[in-house]
Amino acid sequence: MLNRKNRKKIKSIVYVLGLMMLPITVIGGLLFFFGNDSPKDLNYKVIENEALQNKYSGLKLETREGKNVRLTKYKGSILLVNSWAMWNPFCMDELASFSKLKEEFPEQITIVAVNRTESQEEQEAYIKQVEDRLEIDMSNIIFLNDFEDEFYQVAEGVSMPETLIFDKYGNLVVHKTGPMPLEDMQNLVKQYL
Repeated sequence: MLNRKNRKKIKSIVYVLGLMMLPITVIGGLLFFFGNDSPKDLNYKVIENEALQNKYSGLKLETREGKNVRLTKYKGSILLVNSWAMWNPFCMDELASFSKLKEEFPEQITIVAVNRTESQEEQEAYIKQVEDRLEIDMSNIIFLNDFEDEFYQVAEGVSMPETLIFDKYGNLVVHKTGPMPLEDMQNLVKQYL
């Protein structure tokens, strides 16, 4: 049986442990309710501006073969358009995530990666480097050029990378500024399937 002195020590220890657990519980609760990066995050803009959407439909980009193409060509599936550049450290991982996303949704989505002004030779060397370094195949991504940087200007880009998501009807539904984790990409695609 515990004597009075030992009971008092145990009560003190339990009291101190309870006080230590209180801030941890409060912080954990706050992080649970307010700390998740969901598509409703402020960096994800839902687009409802029809004039802005029309700007994208008239935009001409260039294939690797030098042919002009419009984004409306890809209407019919969910279209993710990513503006990328070799100098941006986030773009390497994000391109790899887009490739994985395309593997997960092969028929439902189209991924277009728009390069901002780097030469065709530089892009191809960089893509090869990404594929080798991360052991992936990015042939499931459509790479387009924007040597005039028109896409980024129309997107009113403020950061790199910039990602736009169009629904299967060609409506611009999301504009994400900055890097996007694969999990967010997956959730957004599922939301617009």
